[in-house]
Amino acid sequence: MNYKSKENRQVKTWERIEAWLEANAPEMIHTLQRGAGDADIKKLESVINIKLPSDFINFYKVHNGQIPASKALINGDQLLSIEEILTKWKIHKEILEREGQFWDETSSQGEKETVKDMWWNPLWIPITDDGWGDGFYMDLDPAETGSYGQIIRFYHDDPQRIVVANSFTEWVEKYVNDLEKDKYIYDKDFHGIIKKDF
Repeated sequence: MNYKSKENRQVKTWERIEAWLEANAPEMIHTLQRGAGDADIKKLESVINIKLPSDFINFYKVHNGQIPASKALINGDQLLSIEEILTKWKIHKEILEREGQFWDETSSQGEKETVKDMWWNPLWIPITDDGWGDGFYMDLDPAETGSYGQIIRFYHDDPQRIVVANSFTEWVEKYVNDLEKDKYIYDKDFHGIIKKDF
């Protein structure tokens, strides 16, 4: 790992992820891309027209997601690179602009006080993908009692939007804690890292 701030909380998180991979799935270390540069971050912020949370930026400056078509790093999901985030975001945006709403649907999710009642919001930033159009999204436009940067689960065929963490840091650290508590396994014949009780 080559990143200037060894005191950075996100660096320590990545060190824990890499240690788990070395012990349980060493071939996956090579799926992690080099850190995102300032230009990558600025491009994403420019396209979505909003400032990204600092914890997300610091995390991506260590590793810019995974190489495309890699085995899953996050419970059956691939961790998207900045480029892939932009690609997936643009696809959603084009559908929204063309259709006027997302697939003629509105959200019926049960957390309307924390997540806005929408099928998709341009300020929901995709950060993972399961290969079927689903994944974890960073919500930069929460509802009244929500938290800026909260993480929600997005399913393309289900309008329910559930908050799984109040921040990017909370989300990724909970996942790493669960890795270290032996709640996940690496299944090289399936899809990568998955829950033991999958």
